[in-house]
Amino acid sequence: MHSLRFATTIFLLSCISTAYAWSGKVFSVSGKTVTVATNDSAKTKTGMVVFIVVDGKEVGRGRVGKVFHTKVEIILQNGKAAAGYLVTDSKPVPATIAKKEEVKPEIPAPVNPNSTAAFLSFCGLNHGDSQDRLQELFGAPSKLEADQDNKQNFSVRFYLGRGLRISVFNSQAKPADVGKVMTVTVRSVEAAQKLKSLGIQDEKLDLVGLPLDAITKRFGKPDSAMSGSYDYKFTANGRKGKVTFYCYEFQENKCNDIYVHWFR
Repeated sequence: MHSLRFATTIFLLSCISTAYAWSGKVFSVSGKTVTVATNDSAKTKTGMVVFIVVDGKEVGRGRVGKVFHTKVEIILQNGKAAAGYLVTDSKPVPATIAKKEEVKPEIPAPVNPNSTAAFLSFCGLNHGDSQDRLQELFGAPSKLEADQDNKQNFSVRFYLGRGLRISVFNSQAKPADVGKVMTVTVRSVEAAQKLKSLGIQDEKLDLVGLPLDAITKRFGKPDSAMSGSYDYKFTANGRKGKVTFYCYEFQENKCNDIYVHWFR
């Protein structure tokens, strides 16, 4: 059995990397005497320093004491040795630790103010903001409507009377999005002026009440138009949304109502 195990070890040595001038594997350890099975005994000389290696790291060191046909005895000078450990005449070089690349925070690309992607923010809120931010800005709503039953369930909150309408996503189908702002609507010129008086700094509030041709001059042709509503879809910094301008003929085509929908 002992001879068979030794022969098996010799066979497995053919799998050892040829990167070493000489190599073998520890077969047995008795005190400081370590028996190494090798196919390269002819390359080994008495007194040669050898290194015991595990996972590419030096764990022990010794000198060759006796050389035989298929084995070598070494005297362990320091470290440790155990059956199966690699033994070689080449000192292992520690792998270079790659310098961890500093991860810089991603800076969103600036949005062209003449693109409707500028509506990734509106009335002091940003795409992805939660109701915590909403409450910080506007406090408790003046009115709260029941959930709507459609493809995207949401709760509606009214502020400034009914001048500012904001909906919050609450579909349990997407729990990670629950509580995030989904839509923001400014419903009159008076509401826009009130928001500015409250310190909401958003130049897009100046669009409320402008004629339709001023909107199309700035943002171009809408993606769709129907019955006085003009839709623009946008994508920026990996986020999507839609802004709708309501500009009715009976109001001289003035866009007194702006609706922003941030897609989840």
